[in-house]
Amino acid sequence: MNPTGNLFVNDNCILKCTMADDISRLIIEQESVRLRGGKQANILDKKILPFKMCKAIGKCKPELLEKWEKLTDVKVRNFPALLNTATIKCKFGGVISIDDAGQNTIGTASDKETKLGESTRDADCEYKLLIDICKDVNNNFMQTLLKKNCQKFFQE
Repeated sequence: MNPTGNLFVNDNCILKCTMADDISRLIIEQESVRLRGGKQANILDKKILPFKMCKAIGKCKPELLEKWEKLTDVKVRNFPALLNTATIKCKFGGVISIDDAGQNTIGTASDKETKLGESTRDADCEYKLLIDICKDVNNNFMQTLLKKNCQKFFQE
């Protein structure tokens, strides 16, 4: 298969689920090819951070079924590379999709050339998980009001 205009996904990607209102991230534990600042994913990379809440079971406990759908002929760690148009089903009824491939520049899956340019984002900022922001705050501003507010947020 040789799709056009699709983006390869790295571990900086943003995931969405039909059974959750917030976002998640893909975790790639194995060494992998670096792609625009992150490890490039393949269709067998199924470990993700839990979404905050699941509409089916309450606290999210992702159990992804099968493998990501939507294949390409480009291989990463001997399996097809993960594309931003891929989806995967969760045991609890959700369908997880890739909201942002995690790239700052665009590489297409139609060939092995890279086309440089700004990727399209809803906001002119880099995505960063709230927990990562709170860790930075904790490390840089130890016992401040901001730290206490972050701790209070996670207890809710």
